[in-house]
Amino acid sequence: MIYTFTALEDPATFVALDPDTGALPQALGFNNSVFWLDLNDSTSDHDGVAVIRTSDGYRYKTSGVYEFRSVLSTTVTDPPDEPSLGDRYIVPAGATGAWSSHQDDLAVFTPNGWKFQVPAIGQWVLDEEIGGFIAYTETGWTYGPGARSFDAGSIPFSAALGWGAKFEVENQTTTVPPTATKGLRYVVGAAATGDWLGNDQKIAICEVPGEWTFYAPQSGWSIYDKSQASSFTWNGSSWLSTAGSWIDRKMVQTISGNTTFVGTLNFYSYSATVPPVTAHRGLFDNTTLSFAAKRVGSILRFRYAADLAYTGSPSARAIHAIAIFRDNETNSMAWAAVSSVWAIATALAAADTAASPIVNVHCDYGFEIAATDTSEHSYRVFLTAIGSNVFDPYDPTALTRRTFSIEESA
Repeated sequence: MIYTFTALEDPATFVALDPDTGALPQALGFNNSVFWLDLNDSTSDHDGVAVIRTSDGYRYKTSGVYEFRSVLSTTVTDPPDEPSLGDRYIVPAGATGAWSSHQDDLAVFTPNGWKFQVPAIGQWVLDEEIGGFIAYTETGWTYGPGARSFDAGSIPFSAALGWGAKFEVENQTTTVPPTATKGLRYVVGAAATGDWLGNDQKIAICEVPGEWTFYAPQSGWSIYDKSQASSFTWNGSSWLSTAGSWIDRKMVQTISGNTTFVGTLNFYSYSATVPPVTAHRGLFDNTTLSFAAKRVGSILRFRYAADLAYTGSPSARAIHAIAIFRDNETNSMAWAAVSSVWAIATALAAADTAASPIVNVHCDYGFEIAATDTSEHSYRVFLTAIGSNVFDPYDPTALTRRTFSIEESA
């Protein structure tokens, strides 16, 4: 039977021979190793590593040093001149002296000199020199846990060191925590609630199903916002778009094209609060732009330019207007009075004695509107007519060299 010692017992004080029966234990268990009785050995010194000599002179020995838990180094090629008892190494290629011809073996220093163990495939040892584990495989010693030691998506960000911090997040606007599904990542939106309360602008990651872990961003961290299809970097106080102030842009340019003239006598009288509608008299430019905002609240900047003519009665005294319509909505979503160039042109036309003067002008105007949703919409421009009755309409005509663009802010 194997007689085992506790960690606090000293096997050198053990009396192996039973005085009543004359029996001897065939093996001793000590320090996670098995030492076998060697009745032919009467000279080896006790070291507690490779040899146990009992108090009555019996020698128990390991056939190797089986339970290597750690080594001092895997790179030392020359055996140390003054090793300490129990010093352990993995012998590298090119070793000299007592270590020559022992490449990859585990070497331990005992009172009987250097002893070696041939490693077994799958054996793990801590390399104290680097603070990491090394495993023995069919091709030799290999650092790290192996190719399939971790499940996909199982390593939390807190375990990373020196990886750089780049996250792919769903968006930066969510404030009500969604269901915590493993792998989901967000930048917490402003005034967040529930489990996200007090974590605005932090990165929320579901590392364990049903739980959120929050990371305060550090300067230089970056994200890829899937909802905006753009990257952002933390500057110490806010997330800034790496694409600049504007992250998307569309534009259409035509020399000429289809227009739709609304020819009723429902003239628009300019108001800062009442928008033009589709029933007002004027000209629709049918050159449209289709655009889907990447986030709610981003600024959409529109710009429209065209050459056109105004023809009609010189008695008109109203204000021209330009408006943007969305989809099939009746009311315009944004409108403005014409530029000073148009106003001057109108005044000159009014002074003309001709019955139907023609004034050629250039329109160039911009709008900024907050996106209300992320659906795709179609936008077109409307140029109002001027007048108050059938006798004095002053109509926009002959649209050419049109440019219509839209940009979305970061």
